[in-house]
Amino acid sequence: MATKNKSSLYLLLFVLISFCLIQLSYVSKGLINDCFHATDFSIYQQAIYDISFENLNPFITIRNVKVFNDHFDPIIILASVFLKVFNDHPVSLVIFEFLWLFITIFLIFRLDNDFKTNLKLASFLIFTKAIWTGFQFPIHPSTWSIFPIFLIFKNIYGKKSPFTIFTSILFLLLFREVFPFATLFLGL
Repeated sequence: MATKNKSSLYLLLFVLISFCLIQLSYVSKGLINDCFHATDFSIYQQAIYDISFENLNPFITIRNVKVFNDHFDPIIILASVFLKVFNDHPVSLVIFEFLWLFITIFLIFRLDNDFKTNLKLASFLIFTKAIWTGFQFPIHPSTWSIFPIFLIFKNIYGKKSPFTIFTSILFLLLFREVFPFATLFLGL
């Protein structure tokens, strides 16, 4: 019985990693061939590069605004540091994005060994809007938000203390300007 449960867990892990690798190949192909449209992708890419060169509220030429006046996503400062450490190479932003996904996958299988729980958490990962937004807008805080969304879901599902849930929600607020409204209505 334990062998069947373990093989099911490995199959589920394989499916999750394969799903993320498909998205990684899609994002990498678009990045290598310069095939992304100039909406949010270019806004965040330009902002991350400018912040890595120590301009803390960079001017975004495509929208004619300063980035934090239009999009308040403090997590891009962390992406800028990551970019600076890895020599300003565009692939480092793809690595940064997929670190969030792989950390989430790791935690799904590290926190609980119950197959049903892992299946629920894995389906949560696959069907989260943040993942599907990553296909449309790669290198974007919506995709990076999968980790704090997972923490909120895990803390609510695991019936953790309200302080732990509240801390997870505060962490999520660093990722997108729309999340304060989403968490407000989640709380209601």
